Amino acid sequence: HAALPDGTEVAVKVQYPGVAQAIENDLANAETLVSAMSAVMPKADFSHFVEDIISRIAEECDYEAELQNQTDFARVWAGKDGIVIPRVYPEFCTKRVLVSEFIHALEWREMLQIASPRQKSEFGQTIFRFVFESLFCHHMFNGDPHPGNYMFYPDGRIAFIDYGCVQRYPAEQAQAFQDLRLSVLNRERGRPFRTLINKTFGIPDDVDEEMQQLLEDYMHLSFQPVTAPQPYRFERSYCTQLMNVGMEAKMMMTRKMLFGKKVNIFDNQNHGVAFLGRINFGLGSILANLGTEGDFHAMVAAMETS
Repeated sequence: HAALPDGTEVAVKVQYPGVAQAIENDLANAETLVSAMSAVMPKADFSHFVEDIISRIAEECDYEAELQNQTDFARVWAGKDGIVIPRVYPEFCTKRVLVSEFIHALEWREMLQIASPRQKSEFGQTIFRFVFESLFCHHMFNGDPHPGNYMFYPDGRIAFIDYGCVQRYPAEQAQAFQDLRLSVLNRERGRPFRTLINKTFGIPDDVDEEMQQLLEDYMHLSFQPVTAPQPYRFERSYCTQLMNVGMEAKMMMTRKMLFGKKVNIFDNQNHGVAFLGRINFGLGSILANLGTEGDFHAMVAAMETS
């Protein structure tokens, strides 16, 4: 918390000396990590997966990149109801210092104590809209959906802070996400649906039948809040279902590798896929904690024309 020469209140994010270098040194050993993972699981290729994670971690040390991310989000969300992106002051920013508008609003725990169930649900709807409109319409995902990154105003607005971990997607991949949603909405199964899944996430077409079936089930479960009868309410039981399918997938892959079978689901994974799980698990948990209820099918459909 600081002030500009004209007295304007600002939030200043300062990186401690040596932190970036230490992290860069660790990331330089990433090839060792990939080699170690490959040694344990020789039938799987994790290089694309690890590369995604390394790229985003490296960017979190670069406040000029975060400045650009926050500027881009502010541009696309300017004038939209309910959503506040703190103003940044580039003239005071450097690679290790980020200066942005100071937000006077409630933190997560404060909001939970005083907001009514209806207000919490409306906050959840706003968070949902921010995440999916950013992804579907603007091809960006702020990859850290965390309660500490939201500030809540009494009038229902939310300030979204922290843009150090942003994943960007090519327009064709963002469109593929939409195509996948429509396929799930139409209750599609089988080869055409599997081909779309594989194209969207960069999964090889020769993934075995057992794994492909699990991927189908997971896709239908992932889009359940949009495709189920509306209004839909996020519940903790939904998050548990997602976790159970994730655990089933891990156990299946482990079993296959123990028996010497190739697990090639990661081999040509599209960039940015590693962070999509944060939507299901991170965002789903937040919306369940807020008791979020709404017509999410209508909300997503409206994004197609926004």
